Amino acid sequence: MRQPIEGGSVLGQPDISLRLRQAFPRMLLPHVNEALAIIPPCRIPLAEREIGRVNTHGETLHIPYRISSPVVTENDVAALSDAPREILACLYTRHHDGFVRQMYVPQLVPSTAEWVAPFVLQLLGEYVVEIALIIERHVETIPKESYRLFAAENPEFMRLTKQRIHSYHACYYRGRFPLLREYPAVKVFEALGL
Repeated sequence: MRQPIEGGSVLGQPDISLRLRQAFPRMLLPHVNEALAIIPPCRIPLAEREIGRVNTHGETLHIPYRISSPVVTENDVAALSDAPREILACLYTRHHDGFVRQMYVPQLVPSTAEWVAPFVLQLLGEYVVEIALIIERHVETIPKESYRLFAAENPEFMRLTKQRIHSYHACYYRGRFPLLREYPAVKVFEALGL
C-alpha cells in the first residue's frame, strides 16, 4: 500500500474512513485503503445521509450522499492501479462540488465492476444534467449486464432513482427537454434496458 500523502489523508479520520470503506464490498478493502491513503482529509464530517439502500452480491453497501475532501493531484492518481483508481473515482462522484463529480464520472462509465453501478446511477437521479449528458454520450461503453444485475438486486434503489429523475425533469428541465423521453437520464435508463 502507498504511504499516506503529506498533510494526512482521510485515513487519519477514523469515523470518515470507516464510512468510506462501507461504500464498497469487503473484498476490496486493500484497494479501498490504497485509495483512501491519497484522499486529503474531509473538510467537514460526512452527513448521515446515504444514497439509499444498496446491495451487491448480497452485501449491503453504505454509500455517502456527499463527501468534502479536496481533489487529489494527478501525480497521486497516476500512481494507483486500476481498482484503487476506480474506487477513488467512485468516491469523488459523491463530492459536494458538481464539477468534481462531472470530472470523475467518465472514468467509471466503462467499468465492468457491478459495485460501480450505484455510483453512476445515482448521478442520473441528481440535478446536474451535464453529468447525465456525459453518461448518455458514453452509454454504448457501459457494460449493460453489470447494471442489469445491480438493478435486479436493488429494486427499491432503482425505483427511488427513477422518481428522482422524473422530479428533476419536471421541476427544472421540462423547458430544455419538453418530453420526458428526451431527458438524458431517461435515455440512459432505456439504453441500458432498466
